Amino acid sequence: MPKSKGKSFRQALYNDGKVKECGKCHNVKLYTEFGLKGRGLRSICKECKKNKDALEFFRNKFLIVINLTNKQQSGKCVKCNTNFIVLPVLDFHHTNPELKKTTWRKNRRKNWKNLLDLFEKEKVIILCKNCHSSENTEIFNEYKEVILKDNLFEFNAEVINKLAYEYVKTNKTEHIKNYKFRVMEWIKKRSVIEQLYNGKCVGCENVTVMNNLPALDIHHRNKHQRKRKKLRWNQIKKLDIKSISEKLIKEDCICLCSNCHTLFHSIKYKEFGEKIIGRKYKEQIEKIYKNLENNIVSFEYRTTEIKDPLKILFRQGDIWKKYILYIYKLSELKNIPLIKPLELKTKLQVTNKSVNQWISKLESLGLIKILVQDSERFLKLTNKSKIEIGDILREKEFLKYYEEI
Repeated sequence: MPKSKGKSFRQALYNDGKVKECGKCHNVKLYTEFGLKGRGLRSICKECKKNKDALEFFRNKFLIVINLTNKQQSGKCVKCNTNFIVLPVLDFHHTNPELKKTTWRKNRRKNWKNLLDLFEKEKVIILCKNCHSSENTEIFNEYKEVILKDNLFEFNAEVINKLAYEYVKTNKTEHIKNYKFRVMEWIKKRSVIEQLYNGKCVGCENVTVMNNLPALDIHHRNKHQRKRKKLRWNQIKKLDIKSISEKLIKEDCICLCSNCHTLFHSIKYKEFGEKIIGRKYKEQIEKIYKNLENNIVSFEYRTTEIKDPLKILFRQGDIWKKYILYIYKLSELKNIPLIKPLELKTKLQVTNKSVNQWISKLESLGLIKILVQDSERFLKLTNKSKIEIGDILREKEFLKYYEEI
């Protein structure tokens, strides 16, 4: 093609009114393959625009990451040393929320040098997504002693609920039930991940419930399920453990830490990573993605026989069972059939009002008799109650509970 004199020559792109040539890849495509710009179409196709934006986005992030001098980070997470080779997983974290005026999400397309100066002034540091997840989970951090308690699931559901309640009660004076409910959600998440995924991230196998539970999340292996966006942890966390597990198995969900999850979905970084951070890192990037993808494909569920350690034995309509079991246990321990209401209250750790209400209820059901001796009330189980107890203790779950009282 001859060059023009005096002015730079610009080749005309093919355009017949229905299809046109992309100025980047030079493939001829339908008009629908081009985005709008002003009153016309862009000179490059949507796919090339995506690639251009991804390169620009990751390049800006890389330049900020390696030049940020707060904490002398050298392009890595300040907590775990995860570095720029896995660039998509690095986040910018404000150590002082009062200084936070600039966010990466809203300003990522601006001049990186200007953004870097703002981050320096606002005391921003680099955290990987795993460490960032741990940093931003207030409830978990406040109550992780009970959430991660050793051998927690060796206790029955009543005891676990009581432990969570007591931990919350020591720190809170208001909204105790709400905080306790949220603590139980964390305990539920721990149980599901331990039973289905051996308690760790399927991708890297390094992040576990014990070292970073907040970073663990669910991921659909099936592309069609991912597109539907049907299942998210926040949508199912209020269900019981068995229902959650059944849904996860049905939709072929696995457990990934935040870093692995982000990497898996960073398709453009996988494609252009060496162009962004340098060709000498190409093999390392490919190895990381290969290991991640192989672990995801080869994963098999540890078990499909799910137990629910948080299943409450005594639902609202079954509380009477709990009371007669305690009366029976106390009479067995003392070898005396007569039990004082105060003994029952102490053993159950409930209020006088609650005990008195249930004593009246049990009497009306014909399960106990109230006897008075020397101006003191005593409780005695009836024959009907003993038959009921025999039926209750034939169930393994109730028998185990009775033995632990």
